[in-house]
Amino acid sequence: MYSFTAAAVTESQKAGGITIVVAYYFITHYTSYTGGKVRTQGIYRDFVLMLSGQLISKLGSSVYLVAVILFIKQLTGSPGALGIFQFIAYLPIVLLTPLGGMFADSTYKKRIIVGSDIIRGIVMIALGLLALQGNLNFGILLIGTFVVSSCTALFLPAAHALFPEIVPSSRLRTLNSVKSTSLIGANFAGTSLGGAAFVFFGPAALFIANGFSFAFSAIPEACIRYKIPSKDGTLSAPKAWRIIKQQFREVLGYIRTSPGLGPLLLSYSFVNSLYPPVILALPFLLEKHYGFGPQVFGVALALLLAGGGAGALLYGFLPAKTRYNNRLLQAALGGLAILLALIWPIRTPLYLWCALPASGAAIGVVHQIITTSLYRLITPNARGKVFGIMESMASFSVPLAYAAAGFLIQAFLVQLPLFFAVMGAAIGVMTLLIHFFSRIGQFISQ
Repeated sequence: MYSFTAAAVTESQKAGGITIVVAYYFITHYTSYTGGKVRTQGIYRDFVLMLSGQLISKLGSSVYLVAVILFIKQLTGSPGALGIFQFIAYLPIVLLTPLGGMFADSTYKKRIIVGSDIIRGIVMIALGLLALQGNLNFGILLIGTFVVSSCTALFLPAAHALFPEIVPSSRLRTLNSVKSTSLIGANFAGTSLGGAAFVFFGPAALFIANGFSFAFSAIPEACIRYKIPSKDGTLSAPKAWRIIKQQFREVLGYIRTSPGLGPLLLSYSFVNSLYPPVILALPFLLEKHYGFGPQVFGVALALLLAGGGAGALLYGFLPAKTRYNNRLLQAALGGLAILLALIWPIRTPLYLWCALPASGAAIGVVHQIITTSLYRLITPNARGKVFGIMESMASFSVPLAYAAAGFLIQAFLVQLPLFFAVMGAAIGVMTLLIHFFSRIGQFISQ
């Protein structure tokens, strides 16, 4: 096991180094200063700045994801506690993301992005200092997580709404894939090192590092050039609430008048509700059925993310023929269902290491099809609100799934491979529903 872990860590270091070299080469060789903007072949200075900030925070967050799961598992030893933590982590996103989407369409997007990263950085550093002193308990961790997630609920729709406005429309699909693949590459490097870093450095150092990654990411984001919309004066609270309700009615009307958009958002929500419980069960599967230690959990997540990056990159550079999106979506979901279901009868580590990146690739393709279709088809004045609704709908089912996952995992604890088979069967049913009973195919193939 230790030789495997060492090899995996070495590969993650190579991946991190390659990510840095590629980013440096990209910035220095494929950007130039012309016409008051840094650009080459349609790639804008602001895109590079936004991607740089997100890469910094994603690297810290990916290490933290592994560390906090292992920290709670070490602190409580309970799948139920992990479920409660994830419930609290996603609850603010459910409640506040629609509000964040409305702010993203009506106020200065950069201010929301930078401010959210600064607040998240302060909170994470405070949690790390408490852990360093031995004073971080489960309750305090939940409070800090709630604050960080509240900022994330404001950050996500603002970042989504800003992206199509800082890249050329002709390069939207390609640059969206470049962005997703780069972030997944950073995530791969962080998660693959997360388990080993947790063992060698402890949770406190990783929490503090995550806080600094948020703070540092705000620096390039603050340099993005974006036209501040004119202000019509300060809104009173009643007037602001009336505007929010009006915008909410507008986005619901927009969804109703766009055939296939509603089912597409529901399908995205369903996929998100199935994926997190599988991740929650993974550390227990690795320990109880394969005999691996905490170092390997980060490597397993990294393999999943590496596959996601490959899937996102593959979709981005396929021929831009949208009429094939429906077939590709169903093939990716069907493949994901089969891969998860086969973990039950094929219980060898070799299959697991192959199934994880392949499943990640399927998820990456599904995510790219949905988000790119929305970037392409949603009108600019509705993007923030629609993406806010999408994130809220997806997140609404996630905390409920996490809350129930602890009990389900406990029930399947002696037969965790069967739990993965059940998840695969559920995704298979959803694929059939998309094929026979929805207008999703017509919407994404426009």
